Amino acid sequence: MMTEQLGIFSKKVKKYTGFATDGNGKMYFKDGKYGKGYVDKVFYGEGKPADWWYDDGTAWYFFQKGEKFTGIAKDASGEKYFVDGKYGSGIYNDILYKDGIKSEGKVYVNGIFYGEDLKPANWWYDDGTGWYFFQNGKKHTGFAKDASGEKYFVDGKYANGLYNEKLYKDGIETEGEVYINGLFFDKDKKLANGWYYDGIEELYFENGSKYTGVLEGKFLVDGKYANKYYDGKYYKDGEEIEIPDSMLIEEGIKAYNFDDDKYYTGCWLYSAASGLYSKGVSITPPELLKLLPNTGDPRTGVMGNPKEHLYQGVFPACYPSALVPVLKKFVPTIEDFSGASFEDIKLQLSQGHTVQIWLSRVIPSNIINVGDGETIIASAWYHSVLLIGYNDKGFYHIEAVNQNKKVFLDFEKSLSQYEVFGRKAILYK
Repeated sequence: MMTEQLGIFSKKVKKYTGFATDGNGKMYFKDGKYGKGYVDKVFYGEGKPADWWYDDGTAWYFFQKGEKFTGIAKDASGEKYFVDGKYGSGIYNDILYKDGIKSEGKVYVNGIFYGEDLKPANWWYDDGTGWYFFQNGKKHTGFAKDASGEKYFVDGKYANGLYNEKLYKDGIETEGEVYINGLFFDKDKKLANGWYYDGIEELYFENGSKYTGVLEGKFLVDGKYANKYYDGKYYKDGEEIEIPDSMLIEEGIKAYNFDDDKYYTGCWLYSAASGLYSKGVSITPPELLKLLPNTGDPRTGVMGNPKEHLYQGVFPACYPSALVPVLKKFVPTIEDFSGASFEDIKLQLSQGHTVQIWLSRVIPSNIINVGDGETIIASAWYHSVLLIGYNDKGFYHIEAVNQNKKVFLDFEKSLSQYEVFGRKAILYK
């Protein structure tokens, strides 16, 4: 070769890997450059033992003097607690840390929930997802005492269901014939199958649920023989029926007059008295009012005075949940029919039953104080009427302001008013 002919000796120069000293002192080199990597369990970054965050090839870690740091140190985000080069969680020098940051408690750290005393929780706490009963920082399973006495817990909640061959409801052992999480258990502590009395009525169950479907040729909805409009069909006592295109109840209908009692409001009261009259009970609106509790909350009694225009900026009111218990003392078969569809109402009218409904002419938005710091949203402008018939366009009803005059209520116009007020209704049957 030419180099051999010239007498020149040639060899390759290797890029150095190892420790050497340059102007910066003793440094670690790799392939001739400041090196990064582990040497004898010490991690080097830029030629010196690492003192910051570095990716060691497996993940990012915080190093001090080349070792994954455990203790208190500062990075770009401030002072943090580290464990093996990661933000640490746990107790360090009697201080609780979560992801490197000092914690005030009520937080999970390494699977343990700590209370505000910075100790593993031993009581009821809201962990941010719900309230749970903790023991030694864990959602408790087993017997324990809280303020209500000894209960059986499962995952921090009162036990509801079958555990160790024992049936529990809200943490207390029960012998059955009870609803638990919406399912009905029989006296043998098994999910009910068949007809059972649930404490209120006789219902048909399948695997603990109220049955909807065909049973011996009849249709059931929610455990009862269907008496409603369902899936495009009308049912009476479980059998499909046709209803007339129009219906008007004329016997036993009476509208009481506002002017007779000098009431400014109280449409719900007058319609309820008319509803009772349609079932053969004669009681004046003032007499009925005396039987209703004046609770200031329309869900439980009367809110305001019907002889006045407004109460906290809205019409005085009383809802089905408060009216029905009193009305049933006169006619036990009266029902809170809230939630019924217009088709359900037509079905009942076709059977000769009057129905009282509530309509809001505005979107309910008034905030009303009903006591004990509780508030509800109420309608400033609503109406309650007694329906006595229908045709293909709408309902017929009577009015306390136009005594005994039959008034027509268009389906399309009234449906939104009925819906926006929560489908409030009473069935007089």
